[in-house]
This record gives sequence, structure tokens and C-alpha cells, in this order.
Amino acid sequence: MNEYNIIEEFRKVYKEFEKYEGKKWVPEVIMTELSKQVGELAKYVMLKEGAYFLGRENEEKYKFTMEDIGDEMVDVIDQVTRLADYYEIDLVEASKRARKNDWEFFKKLKGKNE
Repeated sequence: MNEYNIIEEFRKVYKEFEKYEGKKWVPEVIMTELSKQVGELAKYVMLKEGAYFLGRENEEKYKFTMEDIGDEMVDVIDQVTRLADYYEIDLVEASKRARKNDWEFFKKLKGKNE
């Protein structure tokens, strides 16, 4: 089975964009784009969960699909990847550390509850 690596695929894409833009993005630009993408994701989730006033979901500009929600989730991951690359942070290693800390915390909780 051929594994699709979303991080590596996005790295190829943003490096191609950099060729056309003629520059690399700095953290301020990355954070602006990340904020925009989180906002779009939030809008779709709020619509899906009925957090807006009744009837808004019937307006054309508020129509969306679950695919749109997925696209926005990926856009968020993309910008986090770009920021991690800028600061030379290995997201796999960072995730391993975070999960190790989580499991150690759960062990402490379990010990207190026994």
C-alpha cells in the first residue's frame, strides 16, 4: 500500500509557491494565514453545529459540505507545518514527546485513583 504523507506533500507545494512568489514566508505571514484558516474552519463547524441564528444556513454564502470542513482542517495543518519548518521543529518528534507526557500524566492519575 502506498502511504500518502500530508506533511511531505505540502512541503512540496509550499516550496513550489515560494518559487513563484520569489520569497519565503516569515512567521507573521504564516500566523496570519493560519488565523484565517482557523476562522474558516470555525465558521463551517459553527454552521454544522447550528451555532448561528436560524436561517443563515440557507444563505448561499453560508453553504458548505463536509469536504469543505476537511479542506479547512488540512489548510490548518499546512500552516502549522510551514511554521514548524521555519523554526526547524520536527513535528513527529514533538508529537512523540507530547504523547509520552500525556501517558505519564495518565499513569499518575491512575495511581491516585487506586
